[in-house]
Amino acid sequence: MWWQELSLLSKILFCTASGTTIFMILQTILLLFGFGNSGDSFEGDDIDTDSLDMGDNDAEPYDGAEDSITGLGGMKLFTFRGIIAGLAIGCWAGFLMLSLGLEIWLSLLITVVVFFVVLVLYAWAFRSAMKLQQEGNIKIEQAVGKTATVYVPIQPNMEIGGKVTFVFQERFLEKDAICEEDTKIPVNQQVEIVGVTDNGVLIVHSLD
Repeated sequence: MWWQELSLLSKILFCTASGTTIFMILQTILLLFGFGNSGDSFEGDDIDTDSLDMGDNDAEPYDGAEDSITGLGGMKLFTFRGIIAGLAIGCWAGFLMLSLGLEIWLSLLITVVVFFVVLVLYAWAFRSAMKLQQEGNIKIEQAVGKTATVYVPIQPNMEIGGKVTFVFQERFLEKDAICEEDTKIPVNQQVEIVGVTDNGVLIVHSLD
């Protein structure tokens, strides 16, 4: 029997890949029928976007340190659905490599690499989809004249990388921002939105 001929590692990868794949299929079916929307769900904890319903802003301001692996470039990597997808595709890749006769260490390396690639792609795709949804619901140009708070320091002379937070159209937003000033605008500084670039980046100037 083919199962008995498999190595222990192949059996582990096959069972993990099969289990997570079945779980993904069942979860997708439940979502299609309107179930599975609570807890660590696609619409719940997985969301880490530029647009959230208005509420308390308890997040700590960005202090200029390196982004952690859980928040690469503003993307939330380690989500429940992302991990499940990463395990499914990564374990199938590792199982296939072992079946093709690759060495164990190389198969495991490919499994891990594929796992993290899927995490990043999942986070990027979800964030992109949510941004498209936001752009369809919010006319950010109408935010000109509003006051915002610097969340990530804004570099001088239109250099990208800064972020601001503010409430607009009953939503708490976090948006990329640039400034024309010659000095950096620090965290927690109050700024006024004076314009919006073609790609949606806010142009601000300091109020102090």
